[in-house]
Amino acid sequence: IYEFPVDSETTLQNYDIYFTNEELTDEQKSLIEWYRDVFRPEDLRLVESVQKGLKSRGYRGQGLIMADSSGSGISEHGIAHFHNLLAQVFKD
Repeated sequence: IYEFPVDSETTLQNYDIYFTNEELTDEQKSLIEWYRDVFRPEDLRLVESVQKGLKSRGYRGQGLIMADSSGSGISEHGIAHFHNLLAQVFKD
């Protein structure tokens, strides 16, 4: 999945799904349909809301990860941790 924010109102999305077999199985076809019908629309709504937030006058440049210090479960601490792990790996 590639998402390219073009501006505060436009994000281009590209989904590539790779399998090792040449002929798709029924399970793989179902997965592709789930990505198209469930995952992608959810992801698209999230990206749109982030882009609107970036455009708002309330945005102060504090970063793109939403962090809730109360640990309510609606924050992106896990994503931030994962990105930090990746940064460490690629830094070395």
